[in-house]
Amino acid sequence: MTGMADPGTLERLRTSSGPAFDRLWLETMVAHHRGALEMARGHLAAAGRGSALREFSRTLLIGQAGRDRPDDGAARVLIDALMR
Repeated sequence: MTGMADPGTLERLRTSSGPAFDRLWLETMVAHHRGALEMARGHLAAAGRGSALREFSRTLLIGQAGRDRPDDGAARVLIDALMR
């Protein structure tokens, strides 16, 4: 899945602290959520009408709407705090 953290990133997270950890964690989570949305969009387009996969994908997309955009909500607050 696009957005899965690779072993190098996970190791850097394990050995980081403070603002460096915060920034890397946030970047990793934003990429992970974007990958999940990409996957859900693909499933939504391909899954048969009324299928559990289609309904799950629809629910995920509705629930995550706006959360992957750094210009909205909590992500913007976190990014602003990290950039100070």
